[in-house]
Amino acid sequence: MSEHENDDVLWSAVDTYRADTDPLIRPTGTAAAYATVRHRKRVRSVGVAASALVAVLVGGVAISALGGPGPTGPTPGNTAGTSPTASPSPTTSPSPLPVATGGALHGLADAVLALPARKVSGKDCPTGPKQFRDGKAGAKVWIDSAVQTDLNADGTPEQVALIYCRPGEIPLGQVVAFRRDGDGFTTLGVVVQVETPLALPPQQTPRTVERITKLAGDSSGEIQVEVGNLETTYSDLSGGPIGLYQWRSYRWNGAAFAQSGGSPSFTADTDVVPLNVVLSSPDLSPAAGGGTRVEVKVRVERVAQAPAPVTVLLSVANAPGVTIVGEAASAPRVTGQACAEGTQQWVRCQADRGHDHAFFTFHLTVPAGMTISELRRDLGDSWIYVRVGDQELIRLAATL
Repeated sequence: MSEHENDDVLWSAVDTYRADTDPLIRPTGTAAAYATVRHRKRVRSVGVAASALVAVLVGGVAISALGGPGPTGPTPGNTAGTSPTASPSPTTSPSPLPVATGGALHGLADAVLALPARKVSGKDCPTGPKQFRDGKAGAKVWIDSAVQTDLNADGTPEQVALIYCRPGEIPLGQVVAFRRDGDGFTTLGVVVQVETPLALPPQQTPRTVERITKLAGDSSGEIQVEVGNLETTYSDLSGGPIGLYQWRSYRWNGAAFAQSGGSPSFTADTDVVPLNVVLSSPDLSPAAGGGTRVEVKVRVERVAQAPAPVTVLLSVANAPGVTIVGEAASAPRVTGQACAEGTQQWVRCQADRGHDHAFFTFHLTVPAGMTISELRRDLGDSWIYVRVGDQELIRLAATL
């Protein structure tokens, strides 16, 4: 097995792990990462050892467990996300198409393909006619998967491929459509590709596509692509599912590809989603057995008006000894409903849209001997994410 094939196996295993565990990752917070190898890994020097961090629902609002796998497949012919502004579903759903991940890749595996210029790392990724062999064009470029469907309703199917280029450690995705031309192929156009971010975390979620992970299609000529925001490219898995994945749909309009379904952005439109989020000041009190207990409350107002499920995710910095536990402790207690527990440093809860407001309380117990100043230093990179469906409404610094 070649070195590149070993890499393919490695990245396949990484993506499988991500899909099984839904881990998304802590930010680096440096602009330099965008222009270099796009490697995202924060190495922290942390000395906190907290005994428990508890997410509790109060005020009679139920919370649901949110465990389970990562992003799910799309419903072909339907909108590919949970955007408040998504188009209504058609009355009938076109049949899904099989996705080719090896072999001939619908004839593309050993073809000469004209690769469009990329918006990111263009000088490091080849463009123009390139000969593919067994789905690869050199050491950096390969076809991950392909689908075949009639994009322009002329009775002849076109081929659409997810093509990766890896100039550094993170492969950059570009979905490209081709049509047969005699014994070869001509390039129809780019469906979607990784873009340069327009905003930097952690203050807000960039709107641009920073990762492309899956490709699908249906018999109607619509293409579905799973895309991710900047946080989905990070390599530190400790902070929980802070990144956002969405399934977006695209159609050929005669001149170019345009989005036809799914969320239009990773950030929710506050004019469409009129929710208020109120974060209380931290309340400090003596903890049982010594130390200090820090309590922070989050109130989400007008939950009943949300067009999609509302979730609140707490992600704290990498702190050995921190354990996050979620439970439904409201009265009356709702049997079997609880916040999802993270591996150590995150917990996620879903609000019940049957109530006007949702109230969450987060508890952090600080061991004896640690000052609040030390805690603030070590947990400074901690955030509360409020989301509606697959979009971020707001993120708040969990200032202690």
